Amino acid sequence: MSSVISSKKTAALSREIGYLEVALNKQEDVVMVMISSSAVQLPLFQIVESDDLALAQHEDLVWFEMLRDFDYQPFLPVAAQYYEALWRFNADQIERRAETQDKAINSEGQYNATLRLVEGRATMNEQTPALFEIKAETLEPLHGDAREIRPGFPPLRLAGRPPKCFFAMFKAFLGVVLQGKHPEPEAVFGELRNNPSFARTCGFTLPDIRTGYRQSDTPSLRKIEQFDQIMAASGLWGVAAVGQVARNLKSNRIKPESNIVHDTTHYEAYSSMHTVTLPTEKADQTKKKSVPATTKNCRCKDRHNCPHEWVSADEGAGTVTKSTSKRYWAHKASTLGLPEQHILLDAVAMSDAASHDSQSLVPQLTRLFGFYPELKSTVKRVLDDGAADDTHLKAEVLETFGIDLLTPINPRGRKAISENLGRGHRPHNRQWNSDLQGQLSI
Repeated sequence: MSSVISSKKTAALSREIGYLEVALNKQEDVVMVMISSSAVQLPLFQIVESDDLALAQHEDLVWFEMLRDFDYQPFLPVAAQYYEALWRFNADQIERRAETQDKAINSEGQYNATLRLVEGRATMNEQTPALFEIKAETLEPLHGDAREIRPGFPPLRLAGRPPKCFFAMFKAFLGVVLQGKHPEPEAVFGELRNNPSFARTCGFTLPDIRTGYRQSDTPSLRKIEQFDQIMAASGLWGVAAVGQVARNLKSNRIKPESNIVHDTTHYEAYSSMHTVTLPTEKADQTKKKSVPATTKNCRCKDRHNCPHEWVSADEGAGTVTKSTSKRYWAHKASTLGLPEQHILLDAVAMSDAASHDSQSLVPQLTRLFGFYPELKSTVKRVLDDGAADDTHLKAEVLETFGIDLLTPINPRGRKAISENLGRGHRPHNRQWNSDLQGQLSI
């Protein structure tokens, strides 16, 4: 059952939208179609579902409040970039189908392609960056005007179905994150189909067989996967995140701290692990490396005799070692955050999950201060775990950024510390004993 609620704020608002107006020239009997702009009064009444009223009364439902009061204005440039990237994505798909018909067969075998991909991993090649960064390309919006983009009003397309609304799709992924779930397309699709209130709050309408297809209907899984693919390939997820953190720092919603914390985390991979034997200089020695499968991104029946290139089935996946008995086939991400406010400032995937945790610290600090220069004057220390307990790394951080790298003293009791002790301290032994003068244990 629906409740109709009067909205006082919408009475004085109007919106400039583009629409098609058909005018008839009676003198020449010619029908002319022209694009004009007209002020349209927003409706004086808004229809609110009764279950949405119930959700509004629950303060613990963070996702509902965030999506309902979502301010789309700061994300208009991202929306314009997405619509342009979507148009180019569709155009590239058509061109690639035509190009592959005339290409010669790829003579590179699957094993040789696997060796090529292994040699390019960060654990095998020092020239490969430790962080997997996608540089966002600024696309000139040739097929849409950012000033006319609004929630529910994507750019006009002269052919084909109109695209799904960027803001509705963006809010769907954001809402899944606010629910504490992994923002995978499958999870977003399931939430939109199984939770009508969630779909309406994002800006979608529920499919109705009586009215037929509508641009505002909840998207299919394929459309959600395509949205995620374009956002990731274009670097727009990162652009949206960096822009929001910058706005929070500027508005003092996030307060700078003197300490920042660095750590890594892993995300289990959906791909399968394959072990490849690498060639060595000595014949009696073998070297093995765990890698994802090598495949081709095509639907050819005979992939060994088609023109497409061999690629990694899951780029970046590797063996993440947590301890001698805990290993995961996963992806690894490096993070930097503020410890007192429990706020994550930056998170970026590592090129190879098998890389050591300490390899990401220096490049990510460079990345962080590049995004937010105002933090350079406030950050004095970076806290890390025992993986960064290295004298050369500490010296590099101090020399490059002028901040101290603090790590646990004698992590896991792996070595005795008898030199460069502070005043009043006795040597640390493997049992983690350190006594002050006066026999006071700390």
